[in-house]
Amino acid sequence: MTFRAIGTVATLLICLGFHQAEASDGAPLQNFVQLCIGEMSRGFNWKHGSWKPVRFEPSRYVIRKLTVPKSRQDARAQNKAMAHFHCSQPEASEKQDSKTYKSYKVCIGIQEAGAKNGDFELCDEVHRKMKNGTGWLVIIYCPGQKLYFEPNGWFHRSSIHADVRRNPPNDYKDSLTISVGKCTNIK
Repeated sequence: MTFRAIGTVATLLICLGFHQAEASDGAPLQNFVQLCIGEMSRGFNWKHGSWKPVRFEPSRYVIRKLTVPKSRQDARAQNKAMAHFHCSQPEASEKQDSKTYKSYKVCIGIQEAGAKNGDFELCDEVHRKMKNGTGWLVIIYCPGQKLYFEPNGWFHRSSIHADVRRNPPNDYKDSLTISVGKCTNIK
């Protein structure tokens, strides 16, 4: 199958699977694997002493919610050593709870499609009671990756840095970007 055909199939899957992520009782979502396909990516490149607007090629991501192994030995046995290292901090079980708002610390793996490795991060899974009272809207935020997404919904990811110098060395700064797209379950 060609790359173009794979992209067409993935887009079709997202269109067919696109619906709001709900948790009927506000409990944490089960582990999942999502394919997130960027639709647009815009930003700025630093050239000749100023920022220039630019369009970037949107990326695709595989996003996994993982149960963090309780010990290093369990992590090795489950081949999840990196998840254990990055997500087994004491606050991993932190939870805020109310009748209309719940927040859980969860382990999320983020890998750009085609990349050999990804990153694991302790993220916030936030549940908000829907106004009609029929369920909970779920948003997951990963601050290190600057990624917000709704499982089976929209995502946006940004790349912003703190380099605000007027004259950076070699007239170079990393690009600033924001990308948007949609996610759907693949497992």
